[in-house]
Amino acid sequence: APVTNLLLTLSLANGTGSLSGIQATNTDSNGVAHFPNLSINLAGLKQLAVGDATTTLATNSASFSITAAVANKLVIAQPPPANATAGVVMTPAPVVQVTDLYGNVISNATDTISAVQTSGTGGNLNATTAAQKVTASSGTAVFSGLYVTNAAANVSLTFNDAGLPNPNVTSSAINVSASAAAQMRVAPQPSSTATAGTPFAQQPGVTIADAYGNTVASYTNSVLAAEAAGGNLNATPVPSVAMPINGVASFSGLFVTNASPAVTLNFTSGSLPPVNSTAINVSAGQASKLIWTTQPGNAISGRPFDIQPVLQTADFFAN
Repeated sequence: APVTNLLLTLSLANGTGSLSGIQATNTDSNGVAHFPNLSINLAGLKQLAVGDATTTLATNSASFSITAAVANKLVIAQPPPANATAGVVMTPAPVVQVTDLYGNVISNATDTISAVQTSGTGGNLNATTAAQKVTASSGTAVFSGLYVTNAAANVSLTFNDAGLPNPNVTSSAINVSASAAAQMRVAPQPSSTATAGTPFAQQPGVTIADAYGNTVASYTNSVLAAEAAGGNLNATPVPSVAMPINGVASFSGLFVTNASPAVTLNFTSGSLPPVNSTAINVSAGQASKLIWTTQPGNAISGRPFDIQPVLQTADFFAN
């Protein structure tokens, strides 16, 4: 005779995923148990188990397959590395997959997926031999050759598939360090006007940067300042050499002794290409002496000198 009102419970015996729906029910008057609205979220081969509370009655179903639902979103299967260097290809390469709502890969998807640097994270995403758009193969897109040019602690990548209901996915943060020192940049520039013998109101600074303009904080070679044209550079009370701190060499006490409308400073450090400042219009200082530009010549008494004397006012440095 049929066993009525017997509580039977279903569970997922083999396979991964979550079993949803009515998983426990009593047998009816005919001894039949109905389990409506069952579903499993992850694709693959599955098997169900059913039994009563005492497990006296227990059995497993035949194996069956769950296939992916319709394409819905992107999932980052292999995130970009947590640390990277500006201009250097990321390893491992990011991998993105087209999936259904539950994260099952759409094995026949051939969507075109693009990669960009997430807005607001400070730079541009580049690619070497590979493009920043990849056509998925069996639902999977591998982005090889990607690199970024800006050094920052919060760089992230955004992947887009315009044809999906949920088209975007953003990676975790990448800590991008500067590359090797490759250049110097003068910032701030020295004052555009100055007086001979007086330290520039705005003293120059030199930033050590990689090829992409990122500050190289680890650089420790000294930076030497010299006058590129028009006279001699001096410094008080410190020499015209500065040591970088966190990639920036700050000068103090620099002045020039020559008056000229286009004085420029030249900065050198190790094997880096030298760099010049913008022009400085240097005026003479306060008059402090007289200079005989023409000495008087011999003459006959009572007559004008054959050579009349000429004097010029000059500052301490003879400007």
